[in-house]
Amino acid sequence: MTRFHGWAAAVSAAAVAASWLPAHATASAPEELVRDKKFAVAIERAMKKVDRGTSRDLRGASRELDDLLADDTLSPTARSVALELRSSVQAALSPNDLSPAIADLREAIALETRGAAITQAMHESLLALLTHAEGPSAAVRHLQKHPEGWRADPGGYYLTLARYAYFALDLATAEHALEQAETRLGMTADTVARRYAILLLSGRAAEARQALAAYGQAAPYMKAVESALAAHDGMVRRGATAQQFANHAKAIGEALTEELSQHSRTVERTPPRNFETCIKTAAVEQVKAAFDVTSEGRTEDIRIQGSTNPCYNRSAIESIETWIYEPIMVDGQPIGRQNVQATIRYQVGDW
Repeated sequence: MTRFHGWAAAVSAAAVAASWLPAHATASAPEELVRDKKFAVAIERAMKKVDRGTSRDLRGASRELDDLLADDTLSPTARSVALELRSSVQAALSPNDLSPAIADLREAIALETRGAAITQAMHESLLALLTHAEGPSAAVRHLQKHPEGWRADPGGYYLTLARYAYFALDLATAEHALEQAETRLGMTADTVARRYAILLLSGRAAEARQALAAYGQAAPYMKAVESALAAHDGMVRRGATAQQFANHAKAIGEALTEELSQHSRTVERTPPRNFETCIKTAAVEQVKAAFDVTSEGRTEDIRIQGSTNPCYNRSAIESIETWIYEPIMVDGQPIGRQNVQATIRYQVGDW
């Protein structure tokens, strides 16, 4: 079931709403919605029913939202919120016919005005619905038509396109998207794992191995690469099936991500400061950044990769400049690492 990514209600429904709002997608509560008591009460009733989750309650929530959306005086923002919630309800009630849920979510996206993070989260929900209803090729088509949905995260857009194109067996599109992602993000555990999987599925096992080995040279502290290469060679010798290679590619991605997180522990992290002038309303903003870490554990070459509000970029950079990481030891010597990624979240005001 898709999740409601919208308004954190500034009424007594706040606790109910919180259970439905993913942390990455929470956005400001526009003043027009806070002032609209009729809207607030209707959303509160609907969300209480959604929270209980029985079929009867979901049908009741659907009726509440139908009545609300019949009001021609609703603002575009309010209509977007209600449509997104109704889309979630419809998907839960009729998982075998997702066309009404898809239609509602498309309309909600067209009306959306609450910011880049909310818009991206809604597009990602739509991709899940399209994949379930029509297959991953439908998700690929949507991504190709709507790159603006990821305007704050272009690297993430291409990674997402590569993933769905891979599932759709559109390997040319997947490989091109991955090249674009690497141009923006650099060589990361995620891009390497995806490239490995794409090359294997293309029947290019030797190139897949080369991609893994190249990452191992760029990140010699990653012991998971050595294990993955050894396992790859063993599977080639045994004549592994395509499904066995696919499972291996997935396991590699998980192993690389897990080991990289273990190697990216900070010992000192100053909270962000000097962002007070950016605060306009109660909101959650986020800044995604990539940077290199020296052999002494200091950060350098900080690059902003996406931001829900560029006003916060300088604060994020100044904070990251103070971070100190645990050194990574290779053959008894500390080494640096490249393209470490982090997301800084700013939650300000009262909800």
